[in-house]
Amino acid sequence: VMLDTRDLADEPSFMGMLVPDQYVSLTAVLNYAYAKRFGYKFRFVHLSKLRHNFSSPWHRVFYFKDLLAHEDSDQTCKWYLHVDSDAFVRPPWKPMPAVLSDLAARYHIGDSVGAIFAQEQTHLPMMPWTLHAVNAGVYLFQRNARSRHLFADWAAAASDDPLLKTAWPAEQGVLTELRFPGKYHTGLKLEHARLRRHDSIEPDIALVNMTEMNSPWGRFVEHIWSGPGSNLRAHGFMQALQSIDDAEANKFR
Repeated sequence: VMLDTRDLADEPSFMGMLVPDQYVSLTAVLNYAYAKRFGYKFRFVHLSKLRHNFSSPWHRVFYFKDLLAHEDSDQTCKWYLHVDSDAFVRPPWKPMPAVLSDLAARYHIGDSVGAIFAQEQTHLPMMPWTLHAVNAGVYLFQRNARSRHLFADWAAAASDDPLLKTAWPAEQGVLTELRFPGKYHTGLKLEHARLRRHDSIEPDIALVNMTEMNSPWGRFVEHIWSGPGSNLRAHGFMQALQSIDDAEANKFR
């Protein structure tokens, strides 16, 4: 699942080739191709109506909360993968069951977990410092009671800190504060997010290393964010497309 305020129909191509700077079109193609390879559903959600006074990233939380709250929606989908617009499943591809089984074995993740997130760490020499954020750009979650609790709590905390309703780290700062109350800098100006008391989400989520699926060095999902490692945007998306022989825009018209 990808969610963005930009419309894919507006993403240009030049002489039949996708444009690297317009990475939304590139990542959408990559993630669609991954889903198609293994027979999974792919959904690109165009966020056209935003709630007043909330930044667009918060709407991913609201969307998944509502999705999980409706028992009759997407019952055929057991697991979901959310990928940010600058993230893609990295070739060579593995099917989701193999990825989940591998992560569960190496990180001791139980079957009843609600979601799997990556936590940021230092990564020398490119990333010599970190805020230890639970990164909300890429994550896996399954349809169960724990994921419903997670997204309900996360959404309920959206209005707690007025500054984080509209400014980064927004939903990511709130998520990190919910998981590690008072431990890391999760608000603006290296402060803590100011949250009301909420239920613990610790039983709901598992944490893996960011090199698994949520950084420019991710092995399963490569997330070329705007921070350290962003230089990979110049060639990373196109190289991935070329590796699966899908760098021609007309294949996806």
